[in-house]
Amino acid sequence: MSLNDLTEAENVLLPELSASSHVPHAADGPGNSFVDISVDDKPYRIHRGRRTVAEIKVVGQVPTADELEQVLVDEVPPLRPLADDGSITIKGGEIFISHPRDSGSSPVLPRVRRWGVAR
Repeated sequence: MSLNDLTEAENVLLPELSASSHVPHAADGPGNSFVDISVDDKPYRIHRGRRTVAEIKVVGQVPTADELEQVLVDEVPPLRPLADDGSITIKGGEIFISHPRDSGSSPVLPRVRRWGVAR
């Protein structure tokens, strides 16, 4: 199977596609172009625009039971928890991290500091 054989949904789920390897679709256009996001330090391609948290979890291969948070560079607090039934507008360049719910310690803070996000 080649990239040309993939449906739009399958293409969204493939991590690390570069712009040069993107397969154009009839739905692509100014309002539907693909952008890059990061989930748990891994790059993914997704259509820009309003996306559900559940969709971002699928694209980023995040277990449904885990919590997803958006890293907000230069903002205090640096993390925005995202509700499972919520949605977010994707413009490109967004950074997300996941972690198990109700963890006693915060495994997230060392990863946030790596991006230079203030606490």
